[in-house]
Amino acid sequence: MITVEDSNTYYYHYDGLGSVSALSDEDGNIIEKYRYDVFGAPRIYDADDVQIDASGVSNPYMFTGRRYDTETGLYYYRARYYNPDLGRFMQTDPLGVFLQISFMARLTKVNVKDIILLAPIVNEDGLNLYLYVKNNPINWIDPSGMINPIACAICGACYGALWLSCGIICAKEGHWDCPGEGFSSCMKKCLKSIRKASLPIFIGCSAACIACAPKIP
Repeated sequence: MITVEDSNTYYYHYDGLGSVSALSDEDGNIIEKYRYDVFGAPRIYDADDVQIDASGVSNPYMFTGRRYDTETGLYYYRARYYNPDLGRFMQTDPLGVFLQISFMARLTKVNVKDIILLAPIVNEDGLNLYLYVKNNPINWIDPSGMINPIACAICGACYGALWLSCGIICAKEGHWDCPGEGFSSCMKKCLKSIRKASLPIFIGCSAACIACAPKIP
């Protein structure tokens, strides 16, 4: 609901992404309609479906429910600004590359040497910190403009401890029931065993990693 300077009250209507699709008055009459391209550039129409340059009732909320600045053409995503014409954020993710952790499946593909050296684990889009929802705005939203810091901290702690523990175990030749096996084989065997032995913890860590990523509305 929005109350404007003329004291009239209008009600929001949303689509599946949470984008404002229309405004109606107290009698249920459609006052304005909103359409967007795939990355959120808005088009505004009046009640007669005539395209207009700006909202006639000063509505600031549009694509994915975020505030739109008509002067700059940018959306305010709380942590940073988003440019729908470019399809990317104007600032880097404030949490930085060291917390760009993707889904659990991604972690299983990380090179063992990178884990042991404690290099950053990044998402499948690499080091692009300006990216908006992995270039998939049809299915994903990013309400805060950054990854979930608490979930990512839990995710990083869980899997960091898991990989480091197995790394230390397997670095000791002949230990953990894999004498003569290569380091990589030992790591796979160790991780598989820990997953089976600590399934509830593993599920909790996986849930945190999923929450760390952009959201499905």
